[in-house]
Amino acid sequence: MHSTLESNDTYLYESENDEVFINMLDESGSDLIVMGHTHLSFKKQFENNKWAINCGSVGRSKEENRLASYLVLAMDEEKIIPEIVQLRYPFEKTAREIEESGIPDYYASFLRKDDLLIL
Repeated sequence: MHSTLESNDTYLYESENDEVFINMLDESGSDLIVMGHTHLSFKKQFENNKWAINCGSVGRSKEENRLASYLVLAMDEEKIIPEIVQLRYPFEKTAREIEESGIPDYYASFLRKDDLLIL
């Protein structure tokens, strides 16, 4: 889901009360929920190997380190093993290519935010 079961606009952070995530797991009848929206990755494990995970963002990271992040899941009948992978990518090159394309320049500006460029 993008954010929550009911909304695409609610921001759920790792610091959120565990009950919020547990209720979503119970309501959905799931062992795992994966969300985004905040562009900040996290993994929270609960009883019975249940998980709430935010996979972060590949192209619009809001991580302190500004690295792109994505989720790799290994699952079997017994367990769920999530791994959040973070990696560098050429922000400036990507921003220039956005400016040369039909994509709004706002997205290039976002990559250059706070001059945190990783080349």
